[in-house]
Amino acid sequence: MAQICIIEDDPAFSAALQRIMSQEHTVHVFQTVPEDAEQIISLKPDLIFLDCMLPGETGPHFLHRLRSDDRTREVAVILMSAYHEMMDEAKQTNDEYQEFLKKPCTIRQVMALVQRYLNRGIATS
Repeated sequence: MAQICIIEDDPAFSAALQRIMSQEHTVHVFQTVPEDAEQIISLKPDLIFLDCMLPGETGPHFLHRLRSDDRTREVAVILMSAYHEMMDEAKQTNDEYQEFLKKPCTIRQVMALVQRYLNRGIATS
């Protein structure tokens, strides 16, 4: 079973993602980065769904921290945002993420991303 982290400050959206993915994977949900950063990194997840706009630290900034740590350097990261202009900020991370997921999204989109990054060996379980 793969370890998936959802870092999302909208409780309804993170609960929906958790319901979708927890049938086949172990899913950990976090709402903030500064308080939870070490726990997220120490889990060494196989896949991370990371919201771009979080209280305390932006998703792209935290992504840079993930890539700077040996434990999470190779983890597949899906950036997410309801604000499509955040894609421009995300592009400034020099492609440190695998995909950008525009919210709202469908179950099919989420599961396709999970399958793509866990089954292709980009993320290991």
